[in-house]
Amino acid sequence: MCESSVDQCVVDPAKMPSTSERACMRGDSHRLFSDMELSSALDAKLNGIRDLVYAIPREQFLATSADTLVEHITGPLAIEPLVLHEDQMQMDHAEAQVDVTGRFDYDMGHGGRIVTGGHRLTFYVPFTGDPQLWRLKPNMWSTSMPRGDVDPRRSVLTVGGQIHRVRAL
Repeated sequence: MCESSVDQCVVDPAKMPSTSERACMRGDSHRLFSDMELSSALDAKLNGIRDLVYAIPREQFLATSADTLVEHITGPLAIEPLVLHEDQMQMDHAEAQVDVTGRFDYDMGHGGRIVTGGHRLTFYVPFTGDPQLWRLKPNMWSTSMPRGDVDPRRSVLTVGGQIHRVRAL
């Protein structure tokens, strides 16, 4: 199993790694909310509505009830919002080496990488909704985008992080 985290990935050597595990091994767990602007995706949906309406022949449009037209047009363009099922969330815990290079509370000036013992926490959060929404940027901007892996087949979001042990001074 691959545990998405910033610096480490653990894969069960007894199994063939999945696509997301191979991505994790390469160190490229996915940045969430970073592929394209949500507003652009919504604008494309609005343009799709116009295109669907114009594609309906005039006679058919006039002969069809408003409810049927709305259902025909909105069905393929609907976006199901993301809903996290926190009550079904699972967590894995493992001891890990955490990179603390550059932190002021650890010896600096070594010129190399500094690691310390710590813990890796991985959360598996089932969700419903359109998995493509995990890729769209909201209207606010942040340079620190969260990372995780989305499995649309199982509808599970996997996020991980590491914490280091506090060192006594």
